[in-house]
Amino acid sequence: MPWSSADGPDSAGWVTRQNTGCRVTRAGMGWSVSGLEDDDGAAGQADPSDAMAALEQEVGELKHALVSHAVIDQAIGTLIALGHMDAGQGWAVLQKVSQHTNIKLWHVAELVITWAQTGDLAADIRAELQQALCEHATPRNPVNAPRRGPDK
Repeated sequence: MPWSSADGPDSAGWVTRQNTGCRVTRAGMGWSVSGLEDDDGAAGQADPSDAMAALEQEVGELKHALVSHAVIDQAIGTLIALGHMDAGQGWAVLQKVSQHTNIKLWHVAELVITWAQTGDLAADIRAELQQALCEHATPRNPVNAPRRGPDK
């Protein structure tokens, strides 16, 4: 059940989740969680180290998602500028290359950014990117296919 506007700290500084009796409080440098029920329905005391480990894992996943999102946005911007396409077409190009090369989309995005900066791109990924760019180009939006730099 999501937290509601009725959830919040009481006069003692406890944060209580309504209808569950779950209480979370900050104690010094840590957190205390109480009032959770065991599988058999008996009230018990949650292990703060388990709760903290779960929160640390979630924070790590959110940080990774934030960085991945920024990298993907940069790659789409690169494709918009170099491929003369809109954001939807740039997203479609990244998806297609990712699916056809079996590389995670965020990693394809990193490769596109590196390619734009250095001109370096593996031949198999270059071929997939070129094909995807050509498929998503319109007659009014010519595509500059990825090429090796002059010294490559």
